[in-house]
Amino acid sequence: MFNRFYISYLTIIFCKTFKEKLKLKGDIWIVIKKLEKELDTYLTWPEIVTFEEMNIKRPSEIFTLLRLSQKRLNGS
Repeated sequence: MFNRFYISYLTIIFCKTFKEKLKLKGDIWIVIKKLEKELDTYLTWPEIVTFEEMNIKRPSEIFTLLRLSQKRLNGS
């Protein structure tokens, strides 16, 4: 789960960052949008090291839902 999530995330970031240099066009952006929508379905991201193991309080689920709602309202 961790690998699947983060390879998708890194692929999205890579394509967006280097789209001009890579000259990415057409169908690749359809795939990127699908990947982004799939990642948006996660309320929390998979962790190798958890908040609990680091003795850090986990962010509120309300905060996570608000962030997701804001992204969808902005069309991201």
